[in-house]
Amino acid sequence: MAKQPELDVAELQLKLIEMSWNRTPRWPADARGSQVRFLILIFSALLMLGSAAMAEKWPTKRFEVLNVSGSGFWTRPEVSTEPYPDAAELKKLEDFLAFSAERLEAWGFPAPAMKVNTTARCAKCYHIYMTDFGDDLTVDSSVRGYADSWGRSVAHGGYAVVHIDRKLATSPDLKVIQPRAYTTAVHEMIHPVLHKTKYAYDRGGFLYDGNKQIGEWVTEGIPDAIAYYLYADYFKEQPPGRIQSWVRFYGARAYDIPLGVSDQLAVREVNVAYASSSFWRYLAELHDKRKNGPTGSLPGPGVEPADFSYLVELLDQSHLGNSQRQEYIWLDTMLNSSGDIRQSLTHILPRFFATVAGYWDHRARQSPYIHTVLTREEWMYALFGGCHRINLTTRQMSNAVSIEIPELAAICLYIDVTDAASDVNVDIQVRTEADNGAELLKQLWLGTPGGQAVGQPTASASKVANGHQAAWMGRHIVKPGAPGAFILSNVGSEIHETLPFTGTLRVSMTHAATGATAPKGAALDVAPGPDGREDAAIQRAQALGTTLVEGASLTASASEMNINLDVSPAILSVLADAWGSGGLMDQVLVSGGAMLANQTAFNEANERAIAYRQTVPGAEVDILLPPLDFGFTGTIANVRIRSSGGPDPDRVTIGPKDMLPGSETRFEPSGTVTITEYSPWVLAGSYKGQLVDPILTEDQRRQSQPVLDILGEAQGTFYISAPWIGDERYEMNQLADPWADLEADLKNRMPPGMTGIASEMTQEAKRASEAGRDPDFSGITAMAGPPAGSCDCSCSGLATIERMGEAVESAGRAPTRSEIDLAACTLTCARQYAVCEAE
Repeated sequence: MAKQPELDVAELQLKLIEMSWNRTPRWPADARGSQVRFLILIFSALLMLGSAAMAEKWPTKRFEVLNVSGSGFWTRPEVSTEPYPDAAELKKLEDFLAFSAERLEAWGFPAPAMKVNTTARCAKCYHIYMTDFGDDLTVDSSVRGYADSWGRSVAHGGYAVVHIDRKLATSPDLKVIQPRAYTTAVHEMIHPVLHKTKYAYDRGGFLYDGNKQIGEWVTEGIPDAIAYYLYADYFKEQPPGRIQSWVRFYGARAYDIPLGVSDQLAVREVNVAYASSSFWRYLAELHDKRKNGPTGSLPGPGVEPADFSYLVELLDQSHLGNSQRQEYIWLDTMLNSSGDIRQSLTHILPRFFATVAGYWDHRARQSPYIHTVLTREEWMYALFGGCHRINLTTRQMSNAVSIEIPELAAICLYIDVTDAASDVNVDIQVRTEADNGAELLKQLWLGTPGGQAVGQPTASASKVANGHQAAWMGRHIVKPGAPGAFILSNVGSEIHETLPFTGTLRVSMTHAATGATAPKGAALDVAPGPDGREDAAIQRAQALGTTLVEGASLTASASEMNINLDVSPAILSVLADAWGSGGLMDQVLVSGGAMLANQTAFNEANERAIAYRQTVPGAEVDILLPPLDFGFTGTIANVRIRSSGGPDPDRVTIGPKDMLPGSETRFEPSGTVTITEYSPWVLAGSYKGQLVDPILTEDQRRQSQPVLDILGEAQGTFYISAPWIGDERYEMNQLADPWADLEADLKNRMPPGMTGIASEMTQEAKRASEAGRDPDFSGITAMAGPPAGSCDCSCSGLATIERMGEAVESAGRAPTRSEIDLAACTLTCARQYAVCEAE
């Protein structure tokens, strides 16, 4: 057997792109590897440009908290002389409010629609009133900010009057202000801040327009997100005490219902509107990453810094109308086209659902109390109403559940393999028989808790047994006895057009047993920190090392079916794994980077696979069958089975007796295959046959009807999930527009100030692919490079940029101005640097 060449990882990445897009390679063969490497260089070299919100100066940032006499809720409260809480205790709350005002002003928020008061103690202060809320208090439509009866902000004559409940805000003796009073006071103060934004008050008035009521997932979720974040930032801790406080702090709302809720819906004892804070905080964490983190980084499940200034531009937009649809259009349009985030909600939301699922494993560890009384299952229950449990064993290698996912929502899956000896790779498929099923499948995203791996299906087909089917293949690892958790999201490319999904989900193990056992890999235990997708992919490749694995695959046409059982380097699975958190390019950059970091291990594994095939009989098996239809079970006789491997020639199941007398010979196939299941989900069965050498000896040629010597037996089993993927009888679907997918990933990988370049790069790449030439990025105008004379366009200049990029990434910081200027030379010198890469 001829020695195989070493893998060009970059070329393999390009082939992966082309296979996923169902395209014929168009770039010149000698440019493929260098072209992809150069693309990766440009993506990583174009570093971050920060942008700061223009802050409006507030007339004052001081607050005075006053005790109010009597019981009830007043828009013109009268100050009392009650001694508690005393002035010293009230000042603690006032100082926190002043700190919060400083941060809000720095983020660029307008001053609140509150009256600036003058008293003997404070020349210019906003007032917060501490009163006793009456039990018979009724709240009309003008009252905003109802939060478990802790505080209210009431519209009054063009400004807001903010109250908090003294009994709930203080200790039983009224002397000590409790943590919830701090978060409530800031929450209520943010309401009149929102009142000053264009989105909340398009017509300039104070009261809400009855025809333009804003969903409370916006008006209550945003204040809670900011208030709890500022509390943690100020006190360097999360609010102590009850589980409810922690659930509220991290926004453990029901995300198995649509993102936008029109009122204060209580699901599983949690107010959905307020707990939508987790979504708004995630956007703030993403905004901070875009401004201050390494290029392309994303928020992770650990505690992250947050920058809420993104809301200033987001809210500087006229409110389009009183409907979830209009709110989705507003949010998606603004996130994609303004500020520093510059990403579509289509990509953001599935990442968020997966990331928030990992908070218990990471953020909750900062609160030992919470970790002892709130389990991971309870956290998942709060978010998703619990998880669908799917149990597998080595005897039952496939199982299914019915699923329903509303639009812009997600569900949780627990996959458990109880009796396997080592880590198991599972494939996940989804099926629907809806008429528009092909479009519905495009809405689905599968991720792992923590958000490190999020992606759309690897394949999808229509007209599969009168239905539509999609699959995530070979990318999911489950440890025996430790359920693997997965998050399935329903988010369409047009956010406001996303439809509910109903169908069936099935999990299967692809398995082959040839009798020639390949060595297994070591167990993997990745510790996923914030945005650890690159690290996780590299660690996965390191753990697999030179391990070989057995696999089974099917190819089929209208005339025949072929089952192939073979061994391959386990490290190859990293290229198929969804280690990225976006579209195809993000997956390629992350998994391809892991392969480049472990290329020596792959080359060694590749050599080992070759040696294995050369020395182990039966290392590879091919089974040729007539075309079968779904639903077939039974035994098929006269099957040709080829067994190869080892020092001997290939052996096949034919004869052994010649069927034709005389000089001509004909040896009929003699193997048998038993199919135990053949459905759109699985092809399972076993094979058996006597092996002979098909090449006649000199003595056999002289015989009239020779009988071939039986040299061994082929016997084994196969279990192939998603057999429709390799069957050309079924119509494969394109899951997404590849060029739109590429542009979205480029935006995520590029600095905020340079996202305009993504569109031009995508357009040029598309033109080059269609014309069969190399892309030419030198004419990009969205972010032209510096003059040619100021850049070193030699290969040594390229090496300098690469070293600079590695240093910035290693330090985990934003680049300096001079580093940004140097990185821009990749545009000026695009043609020259591409030649360097090719060499």
